[in-house]
Amino acid sequence: MKTVHLFSFLSLFILVLESGCTTTLSRDTVWSHDRELTRQVLDRLQEDDITDSVLFQATTKDGIVTLYGLMPNHQVRARALSIVRSITGVQGVIDHTD
Repeated sequence: MKTVHLFSFLSLFILVLESGCTTTLSRDTVWSHDRELTRQVLDRLQEDDITDSVLFQATTKDGIVTLYGLMPNHQVRARALSIVRSITGVQGVIDHTD
């Protein structure tokens, strides 16, 4: 009986492996997505009436945006972080603003 269960488990395991349940993205695709996110972040910050006067820099790696800039006050910082977090595809934000 144990042999039947082991065989069933192994058969199911092999079926799952062969079914392609995971999606593999090429590194170029991820880099392209990160570049697009960075562009969207900077565009949205420049379009906003509260954050448009700040010179921002941003980098993105695997959907995590790192934001740099000199903030004139806490309200501008909070608004900038809120804008970045609202962008579809952003997985997280690292705040390196001053």
